[in-house]
Amino acid sequence: MRALWLAISFFFLGADAAIPSVAHAPPTTAPAANALPADAVPALAVDEKTTNAERGRVRQEVLNWILGGVAVLQLIVGGLALGGLVHARRAADAAEANINVMRSTAKAQLRPYVFLTEAKILELESDGPVRFSVTMKNGGATPAYDFTNQMAIRARETETEDFSLPVIPLSRSTLGPGASDTIQNVLPRELWMTYADDILDGTLTLFVFGVARYKDSFGDNHVTNYRLTLLAEAGVHDGPLDLCAAGNEAT
Repeated sequence: MRALWLAISFFFLGADAAIPSVAHAPPTTAPAANALPADAVPALAVDEKTTNAERGRVRQEVLNWILGGVAVLQLIVGGLALGGLVHARRAADAAEANINVMRSTAKAQLRPYVFLTEAKILELESDGPVRFSVTMKNGGATPAYDFTNQMAIRARETETEDFSLPVIPLSRSTLGPGASDTIQNVLPRELWMTYADDILDGTLTLFVFGVARYKDSFGDNHVTNYRLTLLAEAGVHDGPLDLCAAGNEAT
């Protein structure tokens, strides 16, 4: 408690007021018999040394308190700054996530969607080649750029997994919103007659398959795969082809 009082007095009243002064009476002439020894230290000198030491100790205590307060204040300020940075980072991350969601939603609403709308086999009863027709439509809100559609016809075993397409140059076009594109491929009559009996008895399966590729206005590429077959159980005649259980995916 005494140290605290000294510190308060030091700041408000000054160091001299903080240390009680010692009053000294003017020296008197004492009888020679009562005189102090020559080597004795005067009382005033002792008091001055004590006062100076007390002042130094108080100043050191006050300095220690100030330094301790500054250190605590630095810790508090540092903690507040760190907390502010963490909060700002979290807010920035949340804002970025919201922007990404909005961007994805906008893309999903505005991008083109190209899908198969019709697939048919034609001219089975004629003497000419058998024709296969596939129609794709853009059901999205924006054009499908660099649109291509490649189709192939093969008679294979039902369990086949080979649906590769040859690498050939393809013409590119822009398929606008709501627009359709139809391509046809032909199978020579002689080749059709070679496989017709095996297709009818189920030894082979006729597959019509392909892929449409295009790019949206955001620069993203998309693919629509399709795979169809001719169901021979109901007889072979002109009409629509049936979708296979697999091979019909889109991105």
